[in-house]
Amino acid sequence: MEYRPLGKTGLRVSSIGMGCVTFGREIDRDTSFRVLDHALELGLTLFDTAEAYASGASEAVLGEWISKRKVREQIVLATKVRGTLTRERVTRSAEESLERLRTDHIDLFQLHSWDDETPLEETLEGLDRLVRQG
Repeated sequence: MEYRPLGKTGLRVSSIGMGCVTFGREIDRDTSFRVLDHALELGLTLFDTAEAYASGASEAVLGEWISKRKVREQIVLATKVRGTLTRERVTRSAEESLERLRTDHIDLFQLHSWDDETPLEETLEGLDRLVRQG
Protein backbone atom coordinates (compact mmCIF):
# COMPACT_ATOMS: atom_id res chain seq x y z
CA MET A 1 0.00 0.00 0.00
CA GLU A 2 1.23 3.49 -0.79
CA TYR A 3 0.83 6.25 1.81
CA ARG A 4 0.60 9.98 1.23
CA PRO A 5 0.55 13.11 3.36
CA LEU A 6 -2.90 14.53 4.05
CA GLY A 7 -2.25 18.15 3.15
CA LYS A 8 -0.32 19.96 5.86
CA THR A 9 -1.94 18.06 8.75
CA GLY A 10 1.05 15.85 9.50
CA LEU A 11 -1.14 12.80 8.92
CA ARG A 12 -0.29 10.12 6.38
CA VAL A 13 -3.09 8.17 4.73
CA SER A 14 -3.30 5.12 2.53
CA SER A 15 -3.67 5.97 -1.15
CA ILE A 16 -6.94 4.01 -1.07
CA GLY A 17 -9.59 4.91 1.49
CA MET A 18 -12.44 2.80 2.84
CA GLY A 19 -15.82 4.37 2.18
CA CYS A 20 -18.36 3.26 4.78
CA VAL A 21 -21.62 4.50 3.24
CA THR A 22 -23.22 1.03 3.10
CA PHE A 23 -22.45 0.00 6.69
CA GLY A 24 -25.62 -0.30 8.74
CA ARG A 25 -27.72 -0.04 5.59
CA GLU A 26 -27.01 -2.60 2.85
CA ILE A 27 -24.28 -4.31 4.88
CA ASP A 28 -25.00 -5.59 8.41
CA ARG A 29 -22.69 -5.19 11.40
CA ASP A 30 -20.92 -8.55 11.16
CA THR A 31 -20.26 -8.23 7.43
CA SER A 32 -19.09 -4.64 7.97
CA PHE A 33 -16.62 -5.86 10.60
CA ARG A 34 -15.23 -8.45 8.16
CA VAL A 35 -14.86 -5.79 5.45
CA LEU A 36 -13.16 -3.40 7.88
CA ASP A 37 -10.82 -6.11 9.19
CA HIS A 38 -9.81 -7.01 5.64
CA ALA A 39 -9.27 -3.35 4.70
CA LEU A 40 -6.97 -2.87 7.70
CA GLU A 41 -5.08 -6.08 6.85
CA LEU A 42 -4.50 -4.72 3.34
CA GLY A 43 -3.01 -1.54 4.80
CA LEU A 44 -5.88 0.89 4.41
CA THR A 45 -5.71 3.61 7.04
CA LEU A 46 -8.28 6.16 5.80
CA PHE A 47 -11.87 5.36 6.83
CA ASP A 48 -14.58 7.74 5.59
CA THR A 49 -18.15 7.98 6.87
CA ALA A 50 -20.82 10.64 7.49
CA GLU A 51 -23.64 11.40 9.88
CA ALA A 52 -26.06 11.07 6.95
CA TYR A 53 -25.04 7.52 6.04
CA ALA A 54 -27.87 5.27 7.23
CA SER A 55 -28.97 8.04 9.63
CA GLY A 56 -25.81 7.65 11.70
CA ALA A 57 -25.72 3.84 11.64
CA SER A 58 -22.56 3.83 9.51
CA GLU A 59 -20.73 5.90 12.13
CA ALA A 60 -22.08 3.65 14.89
CA VAL A 61 -20.89 0.46 13.17
CA LEU A 62 -17.48 1.99 12.46
CA GLY A 63 -17.25 3.27 16.03
CA GLU A 64 -18.06 -0.14 17.47
CA TRP A 65 -15.40 -1.76 15.25
CA ILE A 66 -12.80 0.84 16.26
CA SER A 67 -13.62 0.27 19.93
CA LYS A 68 -13.67 -3.54 19.79
CA ARG A 69 -10.53 -3.83 17.65
CA LYS A 70 -8.71 -1.03 19.52
CA VAL A 71 -7.43 0.44 16.25
CA ARG A 72 -8.11 4.16 16.76
CA GLU A 73 -4.43 5.13 16.71
CA GLN A 74 -3.81 3.08 13.55
CA ILE A 75 -6.39 4.83 11.38
CA VAL A 76 -7.32 8.24 10.02
CA LEU A 77 -11.00 8.88 10.66
CA ALA A 78 -13.03 11.14 8.36
CA THR A 79 -16.68 12.10 8.68
CA LYS A 80 -19.01 14.81 7.42
CA VAL A 81 -21.81 17.18 8.41
CA ARG A 82 -24.74 17.80 6.05
CA GLY A 83 -27.65 20.19 5.96
CA THR A 84 -27.82 23.55 7.69
CA LEU A 85 -24.26 24.63 8.46
CA THR A 86 -24.69 27.15 11.27
CA ARG A 87 -22.00 27.36 13.97
CA GLU A 88 -24.26 25.50 16.38
CA ARG A 89 -25.20 22.78 13.88
CA VAL A 90 -21.56 22.15 12.89
CA THR A 91 -20.59 21.84 16.57
CA ARG A 92 -23.56 19.61 17.45
CA SER A 93 -22.92 17.37 14.45
CA ALA A 94 -19.27 16.89 15.45
CA GLU A 95 -20.25 16.09 19.04
CA GLU A 96 -22.87 13.55 17.91
CA SER A 97 -20.40 11.97 15.47
CA LEU A 98 -17.78 11.68 18.22
CA GLU A 99 -20.31 9.82 20.35
CA ARG A 100 -21.37 7.43 17.58
CA LEU A 101 -17.73 6.86 16.56
CA ARG A 102 -16.71 6.22 20.19
CA THR A 103 -13.69 8.46 19.93
CA ASP A 104 -12.41 11.72 21.34
CA HIS A 105 -11.26 13.16 18.01
CA ILE A 106 -12.05 13.22 14.31
CA ASP A 107 -9.07 13.55 12.00
CA LEU A 108 -10.91 15.04 9.02
CA PHE A 109 -14.29 16.75 9.50
CA GLN A 110 -15.83 17.79 6.19
CA LEU A 111 -18.86 19.63 4.82
CA HIS A 112 -20.93 17.09 2.90
CA SER A 113 -22.91 19.63 0.92
CA TRP A 114 -23.28 23.35 0.39
CA ASP A 115 -25.68 25.44 2.48
CA ASP A 116 -27.03 28.44 0.54
CA GLU A 117 -28.79 29.86 3.60
CA THR A 118 -25.96 30.11 6.14
CA PRO A 119 -23.23 32.70 5.53
CA LEU A 120 -19.93 31.00 4.75
CA GLU A 121 -18.22 33.00 7.51
CA GLU A 122 -20.54 31.48 10.11
CA THR A 123 -19.86 27.95 8.88
CA LEU A 124 -16.11 28.60 8.92
CA GLU A 125 -16.36 30.02 12.45
CA GLY A 126 -18.00 26.77 13.55
CA LEU A 127 -15.24 24.70 11.94
CA ASP A 128 -12.56 26.97 13.40
CA ARG A 129 -14.07 26.56 16.87
CA LEU A 130 -13.81 22.78 16.51
CA VAL A 131 -10.16 23.00 15.47
CA ARG A 132 -9.34 25.27 18.43
CA GLN A 133 -11.14 22.91 20.83
CA GLY A 134 -9.03 20.05 19.51
